[in-house]
Amino acid sequence: MTKKTLEECHLIEANRHLDEARKRIAELSAQYERRSPAAGQREDAQRLLHILTECMQTMNKHRALIEREVVAQRPSNEEAGGS
Repeated sequence: MTKKTLEECHLIEANRHLDEARKRIAELSAQYERRSPAAGQREDAQRLLHILTECMQTMNKHRALIEREVVAQRPSNEEAGGS
């Protein structure tokens, strides 16, 4: 088993956070659909879901940056003795 780099650990954590965010947004969306809130509450719920979705998009961008760093730090096949 190889030791994970700090960036690989961050990538694992970012993946976990994104999975949790997706689940929370799905749960909130399902609750919203089931409850049919009053007009004012409906707008608030829609605004909250929009904000959470925007946050998740930012989290995805951050995750992509971490992933690029992980890939950049991996030795190429030539350096690793591959073909």
